[in-house]
Formats: sequence, C-alpha cells, structure tokens
Amino acid sequence: MKHICIDFEGVGRSSRESTPFPTMLGTLIPNECSGHRYESWFFDSVFAPLCRSTCGPKRKEVIEINELALQLVDLCNQLGCGLVHYSHHEAKVLKAHLRSESWRLIHAKLFNIKPPVDRIRRERGYPVRRGQNELAIACQQLSKRQGVIEQPGRSLADTCRRLHASGASHKRWSNWPESVKQLAADFFAYNHADCKALVSLINIVENKYGDSWFETKGVQVQA
Repeated sequence: MKHICIDFEGVGRSSRESTPFPTMLGTLIPNECSGHRYESWFFDSVFAPLCRSTCGPKRKEVIEINELALQLVDLCNQLGCGLVHYSHHEAKVLKAHLRSESWRLIHAKLFNIKPPVDRIRRERGYPVRRGQNELAIACQQLSKRQGVIEQPGRSLADTCRRLHASGASHKRWSNWPESVKQLAADFFAYNHADCKALVSLINIVENKYGDSWFETKGVQVQA
C-alpha cells in the first residue's frame, strides 16, 4: 500500500518555544500509476519568491496550515492511504498549530513509522539511540541501497532563517544572493531525500508486518 510521506523543516526548538511554527512541509505523494511526486508547502508569504522560482520541486506553494491539513485529509481519502512520518515531531507540530477541528480530522491519518522501524532495528542487532538525523541512520542500517542523506552546508535551522531573511528582503527570486539560492536547492534536496527514506522504510516495514503495519503498537497518533 502506498502512503503519503511527510517531513517538516523549521528553525528548531528554543528555550522559549518547544514546538515553533514550521517553515515548510515536504510531501512525497504516490502517483496513480507508479512512483511518487515531491511537493512542498510553505507557511509564510515571505517564501513566495522561492515558490515562484524554478528551484526545487515543480509544485511549491505558500498556504495556510489548516488549509493544507484539510487538503491532505481529502487526498488521503481519495487515495485510501495515510500520512507517514518519522517520530512524534510531525504530529506534535500539527497538534500545536492546527485548529481543533483540523486536528480532529487529520490525526487519524497520521502514522508514526518509527516504532516498527525501531523493533526491526533491534531484531537485527542495530543500536537505537536518539540523535540528529535519526531517520537517515535508520534507513542506512536497514536499506543497503539508500545513500547518505547530506544536510545543507549550514544547519537546517540556520538555512530556514537565511531563506526567510532573503524572502523578506527581496521580492524577486532573481535578486536573491547566489549563495542563498544554492542553500535553497540543498534544502529541497535534503527534505526530498528524507521523504524518499520514508518510502524505503515503509517497504521494509510492510515486508515484515504486511499492509496492516500501521495497526501495530505505537504507530497511530492519539488525539
């Protein structure tokens, strides 16, 4: 069964905010015939120049987060699938920033693939430790064909801040500094790679637990 893979990027936690508003959500959506299409969604109009550019995926838009949540719910209903993410982060972000009705509709579609992935890692003798880029580590352990997921030259949080600053200063993409344009390209590539890693993990988990893997312990998000 094909699912929609989702991955948030943002400025990261701080002493003031444990769940800050996200910068972007990357999605890998199954096509009707085969393969997936990568799309991205930003939540601040300062990213409009980036969304109008040819950098990154063909479809990238600025959207209000509740509107996006409802669109994703409708798409899940059309495809008969769920929204697969890695760890509790995506669900925490959505719960923190969605209206209660939007959260009520989307939470039943959220599948955290980390619990079954961790069970397989332990069965195969791999250490399971919390840390940076844990998704990439899990994928490299279990999927020999998956390459290393390279982070942008700067930290993801700093990259988000640089992109935001350029969007606030320059309304035209052509006026963005070349160094920031490259950061944007690396940013999209990193997020896309994370989403593709989720597809690999879904295949591994389905081989172990079958198509109903999302009914196993710890996968479905509690309201």
